[in-house]
Amino acid sequence: MNKLMTVCAVLLFVPLVVCTQATAQEPSELIAIADAYEKALNAHDLDTMMFNWADDAVYDFVPSPVPISGKEGIRAFFADLFEGFPDFSTTDGRVLAASNIVVVEHSVGGTHLGKWQGIPPTGNVTSMPHIDIYE
Repeated sequence: MNKLMTVCAVLLFVPLVVCTQATAQEPSELIAIADAYEKALNAHDLDTMMFNWADDAVYDFVPSPVPISGKEGIRAFFADLFEGFPDFSTTDGRVLAASNIVVVEHSVGGTHLGKWQGIPPTGNVTSMPHIDIYE
């Protein structure tokens, strides 16, 4: 698998476990939290993004050999992602909520202009389907 394929494969599968500090009971409240998180993600606003993660949160990024533990590790992951893909963004998609789970089906993309997870910049543009699972 070439380096571009590696980058694309890594971005394709990103289940996300977010332990929000807010307590929401209704699906509409859960969806509002997910929407606010998406806006912060698109703005590359790490402080707002991290507000939604508990200190002991776990981010299960499927291509990684082990989940990322703790708010600071998760922050470092996204800081690295934004450095590697300075125009990284996500699009609106289908959102489903039930109980304490929100599933967001959308797409992500960006231009690989910086080093990311040890992969030197390729200048390639990527866009792919993506799913987030918030708990």
